[in-house]
Amino acid sequence: RTIEAAKKNLKEAVAVYLEDVIHSGEVKDFVPRPAPRAEWIKFFKAEAKTLGKRLKNFPLHKHFKLEDIVYFAS
Repeated sequence: RTIEAAKKNLKEAVAVYLEDVIHSGEVKDFVPRPAPRAEWIKFFKAEAKTLGKRLKNFPLHKHFKLEDIVYFAS
């Protein structure tokens, strides 16, 4: 399996889902269909884990001058 194959399968699944919903006339009930809360929790846990890895070696002890922050933000 590859990322490309996964993307292709996902696009096909979404297309079939939308075709079925439109064909059944139940668009109002199923589009958009929010993901269950449990799936959102899995998503945010995975995002937090990824962010934690990226921030692991981030130098938290570095001090900035106010001028540096203002200049960086503009």
